[in-house]
Amino acid sequence: VNTVDQTKWEPYERLSIKDVKDRQKNSSNGNNNNNGGGGNAANNKTTVRIVWAQRVQGWFEEDFEMTNFPLDVQHLHIGITSRWDHKHVGIAYDKYTPSTISSQALTSQTFQLSAPRIMSFRDDWSVNSLPLLTRKKDSATGAQYCKAYFALTVTRHPGFVLKNVMLILTLIGFFSFSTYSLDPLLLNERQSIVLTLVLTTVAFKFVTMSMMPEIPYLTMLDKVTYGALFLQGLMLLCVCISANIKDDEMRSFMDWTFFGVLTFWWAFLLLWFVFQFFTIRIKRERYLKLCDKNFDDAFDTSKFIMDEKINETVLPKPPLVDEFCPSYQRKLRSTTMKRKYKEKNLNDISSTFSQDSLA
Repeated sequence: VNTVDQTKWEPYERLSIKDVKDRQKNSSNGNNNNNGGGGNAANNKTTVRIVWAQRVQGWFEEDFEMTNFPLDVQHLHIGITSRWDHKHVGIAYDKYTPSTISSQALTSQTFQLSAPRIMSFRDDWSVNSLPLLTRKKDSATGAQYCKAYFALTVTRHPGFVLKNVMLILTLIGFFSFSTYSLDPLLLNERQSIVLTLVLTTVAFKFVTMSMMPEIPYLTMLDKVTYGALFLQGLMLLCVCISANIKDDEMRSFMDWTFFGVLTFWWAFLLLWFVFQFFTIRIKRERYLKLCDKNFDDAFDTSKFIMDEKINETVLPKPPLVDEFCPSYQRKLRSTTMKRKYKEKNLNDISSTFSQDSLA
């Protein structure tokens, strides 16, 4: 248990439960002596804070956000929930004991570990983050409980996907245009080239599926893959149309027209991917720098007084000592339910009596 100075941010003074009760007793005696024996019961309270530090090791599950794959940023959340109503207990991180993770916690060559996010009602939290209060409908009594999260920030290295998937997929798209090196009347040879490359693109699609979890939306790499399949499908249709045109000049003109349109489509798709790649990469670097800054500011004691978010007045008032007892909570809930039940019965009896009197 730690005492909290409401005017200064000083390192906490370590006290036991017995020390807190002794201070309450001494404070009560002092108030009684100053007021001639008529002390105020409201002064017989001491604001305390409980600090709990523990090493945790376990298995956690997280839904990945893969929209920007292979430039995705993942936050692996570890959540803590209080068993007491948020009106009495609020969970926040100790400012003088930084929450850290080992630099060897991540040994993957695919991901890179960055500064974590610590989220509580006075830390790095926004409306887009996970909720810090439970829902009322999840509790039988309608109470809401305070939550806090420690989120590990990991970013994916895009080099592996770019060199082994995207580069080869781009070459397959360019190889598809080799069908226009043949005469438009050689329909079978043209079709065999395009269909072979279609099967190759489908195989690469299965490769990318094995690298990602099952998700109901398309990633940035999926859009390029389906764009290549769409290109090859249009190319197969165009060579069939060109082969069935009887006039030689018209056949040659339409064949070159199809070639120009398909080339424009493939170039536009690749330019879109390059633009999206560099745009998302710049945004990702800015976001990681912001996460690093928020983590450093969270444990910078020189900014505690200046920061409006770190304000003791917004902290929930701690409950009385008796209210920490689970048996007291059960008794309180039982008494409240019995009182509501009696009030309902009395209202039913009074309404019945009034109807009988009117009759």
